[in-house]
Amino acid sequence: MKILLDGCSMTWGLNLDPKDRLEHLLTTEAGHTVTNNSRPGKSNLAMSMDIYNSAEDHDLILVGWSYTSRFYLKYKNYDIDFMPTVSVLDLPIERDSGLLNDAYNNFHKYFYTMFENKFASNFSDMLVNQTYTWCKYQGKKCVFFSWDHRISDFDIYYPYIPPHHKLPCGHLNQAGTRQLFTNLKELINES
Repeated sequence: MKILLDGCSMTWGLNLDPKDRLEHLLTTEAGHTVTNNSRPGKSNLAMSMDIYNSAEDHDLILVGWSYTSRFYLKYKNYDIDFMPTVSVLDLPIERDSGLLNDAYNNFHKYFYTMFENKFASNFSDMLVNQTYTWCKYQGKKCVFFSWDHRISDFDIYYPYIPPHHKLPCGHLNQAGTRQLFTNLKELINES
């Protein structure tokens, strides 16, 4: 099966050896072909956009939806992810004498000054619901899981990963990723 995998650092496998990441397990142990669009810091908006642009050649869309406080803009060919805790632009691009970095810092400052969690949560719920509806309309199978509670029109899997299966930073360790893989494999087989 051809899987489009998307998500944030929890799905991507931050701080894990590549052989312990979800993508590798789905490929080597479950025998799927995986396109991995996940990345650390990715927002639900960025995931929804990438799924819309990349789902065509895939049978199953597997998404680990992220936290509502994240935002995303595209600048030229660069993905610019915003999180409340990261106020420094870190892209390998010409900084136009610092103008882009200044713009990022100002946007970050004002966006999170005006940020309201209820609006962002509703926006994320809408993105998740619309992405699911669009994928189903395209004839795609979907397995969605989330690290943040979503109000949805369909079932979303909420992984419980015990503290001893997490790294000190809160990301999944090898055992936590293995547990997530096992549970997702079951959901994929049911889809």
